Amino acid sequence: MEEKYAVCIGRQYGSGGREVGALVAKKLGVTCYDKLLIQEAAKKSGMDEKVLEQEDERLTNLLLPFSGNAFADEADMAGMFYSAGENAYSAEKQTILSIADRESAVIIGRCASSVLTERRNVLSVFLYANEADCVNRIARRNALSERQARERMEKVNRMRRHYFNFYSMTEWGKPESYDAMLCTSTLGLEGCAEMIVQLLNRKLEAIPHE
Repeated sequence: MEEKYAVCIGRQYGSGGREVGALVAKKLGVTCYDKLLIQEAAKKSGMDEKVLEQEDERLTNLLLPFSGNAFADEADMAGMFYSAGENAYSAEKQTILSIADRESAVIIGRCASSVLTERRNVLSVFLYANEADCVNRIARRNALSERQARERMEKVNRMRRHYFNFYSMTEWGKPESYDAMLCTSTLGLEGCAEMIVQLLNRKLEAIPHE
């Protein structure tokens, strides 16, 4: 694989997407950008790294008072993303483009598949899991009850969907928005990582060399 490439991983909350991304990066011998992306975006934009980190956390926390009515909440979410997240999104977008220009990498979330949609050497994957598996993973990781974990899962997924749909030209979690959709409940984290590497190899091999 001489040509630079990017693996973009979108994921349901609790599906194990971050872990799969780390496994893929290890197998490929490249860097996995998740928190590292925030650090680099802060350096490039001159924004405080803590501000970018707080922005991610703030978007999640702001979901708490929402009514749960998708129609009623949609306008509030759109306004929130535009007013509060525009600078953060712009900084992260420029960082994603910079990373893709200079090196091969795995990029977790942050609309990377949409940012890099015009590039041919990009594999975009969406990871999901059975609801029970997601709830169990969230509860275990955050020391929450099953009810608390389920509520958090629903809210975070709603936030991710609206965030992605607001900034992207494609839809979050829809098959037509990705090269592949893999279920971690069926394939396991290791199995998904292996499948992603295989899919990447096949996609790169299919790209005509000029």
